[in-house]
Amino acid sequence: MGFELAVQEERIVLYREQNGQTFELVHVLRRPSTSEEKEWDRRRVGHVRKGRQVRFEDRTLEADAWLWSQLVRRVEGYTLFGKPLMEATEEDLKRFTAEFGVPVQSWRDLVPLQDRREAVERLLGIWAPGLEFGEEEAEGEVTSSEG
Repeated sequence: MGFELAVQEERIVLYREQNGQTFELVHVLRRPSTSEEKEWDRRRVGHVRKGRQVRFEDRTLEADAWLWSQLVRRVEGYTLFGKPLMEATEEDLKRFTAEFGVPVQSWRDLVPLQDRREAVERLLGIWAPGLEFGEEEAEGEVTSSEG
């Protein structure tokens, strides 16, 4: 069996610890189109003009979050108020907003930004563990499912 190119989606597995337990968190993403990858690349660097000077800004985090929102099909392993995140109702989202003061529109808004970033960068093969957010080296794996 070879390296399949006609893959419909990828399962990106992240491991996170909480209260002494390790959780397996799965992000199921489709592969980006060429135009999405070009748009992601364009969004990674911004520039600010001040008179004649141009300052470049690293916007990788925002670009990764944007691409993740385009590609995500589902997540597994996250829970909200004791039930799987994918089963969150509008009432659950309102409750979260009321209790934490963070407005959320969908389950996608609740997935931590760090996890979105890592999932995208693992998908694209550019993840550099331990360089972001002061984290120790992260463990994870990527698996494909043919479609």
